[in-house]
Amino acid sequence: MVKERKVSYRVTTFHRKKRIPYFPISGLSNFNLHQPLLYICRVLLEDPELYFTEPLVLPPPQTAVDPEQVEHPIPPKGYLSASTQ
Repeated sequence: MVKERKVSYRVTTFHRKKRIPYFPISGLSNFNLHQPLLYICRVLLEDPELYFTEPLVLPPPQTAVDPEQVEHPIPPKGYLSASTQ
């Protein structure tokens, strides 16, 4: 169980300045690894309804993440349309 985050949401500012979403991910637990990839695909293909039909093939997780402990920031308004204009 990961109890202490190394980077808090408050100190990550790059995504806010560039109006892109922030995705909390964990490479050790394979948590949310598909979200940044899905976002990039949606922007490049200009299709906000795009989704993956099969899960990513990943190695087994080395640790576990409790989804209740993860911060879920709200993406900036219009983050998808701003990057495609």
